[in-house]
Amino acid sequence: MKGLFDDEIVPVPDCSEIIEHFGKRRGFNTPAKVANEMVREARAWQGKNPEKDVLEVITPDWRDYVRANL
Repeated sequence: MKGLFDDEIVPVPDCSEIIEHFGKRRGFNTPAKVANEMVREARAWQGKNPEKDVLEVITPDWRDYVRANL
């Protein structure tokens, strides 16, 4: 039987470069905001392309995080 908190928590990948380049302009000034936007964009892409696997277009360093949070 699987418990409520048995899922592995996947940490947010390093996104300091994203914050540095886009943070001030787009409001992604924390790792949590970048991570939320990555998952939001993945869901939107998935909705527009239901016949495709969204994880194929996610960069390798974000794949585990997005998979765990979709």
